[in-house]
Amino acid sequence: MRAMALLHANPRRWTRDEYYRMLKVGLLHEEDKVELLDGQIVEKMSRGPRHDHALTLATEVLLRLFSGTHYLRPQCAVDLSLYSQPEPDIALIRREDLSIKAHPRTADLFIEIADSSLRLDRKDKARIYAQAGVQDYWILDVVNCRMEVLRDPGPEGYRSRVFYSPDESVAPLFAPDHHIRVADLL
Repeated sequence: MRAMALLHANPRRWTRDEYYRMLKVGLLHEEDKVELLDGQIVEKMSRGPRHDHALTLATEVLLRLFSGTHYLRPQCAVDLSLYSQPEPDIALIRREDLSIKAHPRTADLFIEIADSSLRLDRKDKARIYAQAGVQDYWILDVVNCRMEVLRDPGPEGYRSRVFYSPDESVAPLFAPDHHIRVADLL
């Protein structure tokens, strides 16, 4: 029983390379709804209509504003560390940072759309993004109809967290003149 308690107290952390080997040998499959977060293979939350509606609206707004300078990558992997390869709902990648040979290592803006995933997005993903130095992380909370903007990353997480209501606007750090109304994303 003691060995079992130790196993659960210190779960094994998987690396990105091991995660890929699991795919290659068939332990995991491309259609599995999982992502690698801090060395743990985590099942992704199911997406409801509110989530997909917000994803559609956010995609349209961001493409209209930034298609000349950025690629919008919806629900695609990003290599943030040896132990984390999250798949944010939206990552805005500078055009020069996109490669066919590897996943991007950062983005100018990460957005998670929280329907059933608010706790995971606020705690685990926020810590992972902050530790990777992601400067601008937004959580679009479709349940409470608001945007949570996290900035000023540090080793323990974000030091700045500001909530925006639907009638307010927010601009990405990389484009301070491009204000986006929260209501346009909900």
